[in-house]
Amino acid sequence: MEEASNMEILCRRSTTDDAIPVKLIIGDDYSAYEQLYGNYCIPQIIETSYFSVTATNADGDMLGFAAFSDFPCLTPQIPSDTWINFVYLHYKTENIHANNTLWLGFFWGA
Repeated sequence: MEEASNMEILCRRSTTDDAIPVKLIIGDDYSAYEQLYGNYCIPQIIETSYFSVTATNADGDMLGFAAFSDFPCLTPQIPSDTWINFVYLHYKTENIHANNTLWLGFFWGA
């Protein structure tokens, strides 16, 4: 692998073709990810997320994957229909709404 200072990182919108490489890279850590994210399905996450990003090196090797939503989709502690009130109550944030907020719903990085 190249030195980090010389490595070119390319980011692009994820497609369902990225699901298999993500699953392969997670590999043995699958059970740890299930504890974090519950019973998850990578193709479904890619299709239903507001925005998903795949990072690769210049050779096309996957370096990372992230999926963002405009509501807290994988967090049962925060209701998806009243999350703005929940966040304000706990963090006293103002001017927060679905047009200026994204939730990191799933992440894997090398």
